[in-house]
Amino acid sequence: MDACTLVSVLIVLGVLLVLGLAVFGGLRTSSPRRRFEYCPSCDATLPDRDDQCPECGLDLLGKLADRLERIRLARLEIRQLEDEGNSTRKLQAV
Repeated sequence: MDACTLVSVLIVLGVLLVLGLAVFGGLRTSSPRRRFEYCPSCDATLPDRDDQCPECGLDLLGKLADRLERIRLARLEIRQLEDEGNSTRKLQAV
């Protein structure tokens, strides 16, 4: 194999490597990052890198945790609207 062929093969391999990393997002060896600071179910403070709440056992990577977090955020939004002077009656009309 001459030098030109070897360089061509290395370039093709390099391009394939870059494309593979772009498509698959690189080599990920760690678990997905948890996005909760507090448990959406029991409000316990969550240590880093836990997949389950140490207090209530909620699976923090599951659908239930996502749904509970959306409910928690909705309650927070309602409280903020009430604090801004919007009455509960106005909110119930929506």
